Amino acid sequence: MRMKLRGVNLVLALLIAAGTLAGLAGARARWHVEARNRRVEIALEWDEVSRLAQAAQKPLPDILTQFRAQGVSTLVIAEETLGSLEQGGAARVTRVFAPSGSYYTDVALASPLLLPRIAHSLQTHGIRPGTAPTDRTDNVAFFTLHGTRFHLQAAPDGGASGVTNAGTSGATEIYISAEYNTLRTLGMGLPADAVKATQAARLHIAARTGNFAGIGLASAQAVLNGLHAQGAGTIIFNGDDVMGYRGLEKAVAGAFRDPAAPTAPAIPGDVSLAPTGMAYGAVEFGKQRGDETVTSALRGDYVRVHSIQIAEMGQLSPDEIIDRFVRAVRERNIRFCYVRLLTLAGDDPAGENIAFVKKIAQGMERGSEATGGGLEFGPARRFAETGVSRLVFALVGLGVAGGFVWMLRAVCSLPDPASLALLGLAGL
Repeated sequence: MRMKLRGVNLVLALLIAAGTLAGLAGARARWHVEARNRRVEIALEWDEVSRLAQAAQKPLPDILTQFRAQGVSTLVIAEETLGSLEQGGAARVTRVFAPSGSYYTDVALASPLLLPRIAHSLQTHGIRPGTAPTDRTDNVAFFTLHGTRFHLQAAPDGGASGVTNAGTSGATEIYISAEYNTLRTLGMGLPADAVKATQAARLHIAARTGNFAGIGLASAQAVLNGLHAQGAGTIIFNGDDVMGYRGLEKAVAGAFRDPAAPTAPAIPGDVSLAPTGMAYGAVEFGKQRGDETVTSALRGDYVRVHSIQIAEMGQLSPDEIIDRFVRAVRERNIRFCYVRLLTLAGDDPAGENIAFVKKIAQGMERGSEATGGGLEFGPARRFAETGVSRLVFALVGLGVAGGFVWMLRAVCSLPDPASLALLGLAGL
């Protein structure tokens, strides 16, 4: 009886030892991966920085240079939309009614450059301009149900903003058989002035884009390729959904795979977008629908983002905000910090925000690798695979099972057959 007990205990001891050694080997591999990825990307929002320059009455390039000196490497730029053109005064929207009650939405554009851009954006999203109805009244308006007409705004002399050739085809208007409200949030690419200013300041671009009605594989690929062509290195989706929700999330995830990484075996029947070279920014604690599907499909091949919403910023003190970002990086390996500005008011709003960002960077730099500090700043890298095999994880699991059974045998009388049966069950 004593030999049998010794035999079972010996098996348990060997499993615990093997699991411990396997755990140490896995931890060592992970530590090396983390030690090679010590770069943190601090990003500010383009709209906030441009408004800060206006509030501080300082040149935008000077503001960007000072932020870059404090560790900021990226600006987050949101896609321009028809709605933002309307708010900025570049488009005038009027709903025109006919006596019969039918109507269309008339969108008058202030710049001749906008019409071909809108036409290109619509086609990129899989929406092709239709033929304008021929039934017109007063030589101005045509009436149809839920239609939208884009055209150049008439100049005082009656011309189309002084331009007769609005696009490559010479057209001065395009017509879409769709309600304008369904088009207002349609992305039109990143604003050219924001891209130019960001690149001139030697900063990187993280683009914000969203899901859209009627999305397909071709249109999703075209939109993402267009953002990459404008210089975007990271994509952070805005709105309640990720691009492709619901049904195309796994395919869209393919656009964010590392082109240099070995490709996973294809699953029969699965389709995937071609890699764009951009990384997917997965917002920590985010509530976007479809995010879990995208991150699961990428299997860790993405960049984790920490951000604090504007509403929550107002409830936290500056020190609490700084601590949130520092702890996210040092304790949870966050490598992309999406930082909102602290204030746009006061005698020196630029100085206050620059000092605020400097404290965040100093908190990340403080200490050494052993204490989670000693970080550098620049574009975030994807974490590489640890290279730990499944056998190592199996041994860790068996070690835990052995320790569990050993504990039960120490606190209660457990027969050998029951111990072995429980060990097998716990091991599974």
